[in-house]
Order: sequence, then C-alpha cells, then structure tokens
Amino acid sequence: DCWSIVRDNIWLLLSLILGPIFGVCGIERRCYARALHLEPPLAYVDISHIDTATVNGGKDTLRATLWLPRGATGPLPTVIVRNPYGGGDRVEWGQCVLAERGFAVL
Repeated sequence: DCWSIVRDNIWLLLSLILGPIFGVCGIERRCYARALHLEPPLAYVDISHIDTATVNGGKDTLRATLWLPRGATGPLPTVIVRNPYGGGDRVEWGQCVLAERGFAVL
C-alpha cells in the first residue's frame, strides 16, 4: 500500500541523514536495513584492514578491508566486493549489513 512505500522511504532518508553523524555500522545502518525489510542483525561487526598482496617487485602492498561477524568461527559464506582504488566508503553500508547477518565480506 501507499503507507508502506512512504514508511520505507522515511527509513531510507533517515539512514542517509544519520550516516555522516554516526558513521558506518551505526544507527543509520539499522534504518537502512529496515527500509529494505531485512531481519534484525545477528551479530556486531569487526572491521580490519589487511595486506593482501605485494606488487611492483615488493615495493607496494595491496590492502583490503575485511568485515566479519564478531566472534564468528569456522567457515563463513563469503562475499568479495571490488571497488576502484580511492572508491572510499560508498559501499560500506552493504558490507556491514551482510556481515551482521553472518557473511564474511572482503
């Protein structure tokens, strides 16, 4: 119905407004997940930056960001996201939403 569309858009708008205030994996991400009708999160998220490979004869190191559900052990379903160098934080909401629901995201 019309009200559910309006409600979803309000949740989405709240996530966009609150993002710069609370940052990635904050309250804005819960608004975002609610707008998408996702189940509540299963876990908090640990974010770490890891070295993945050396290039250019060992002069440079490629780095990646790894999102994991806090306390997760054993094999996890994994999502690999590639964005251009210098892509910034444009897609981090999605990574947090996935990691909260049991995925490892690289």
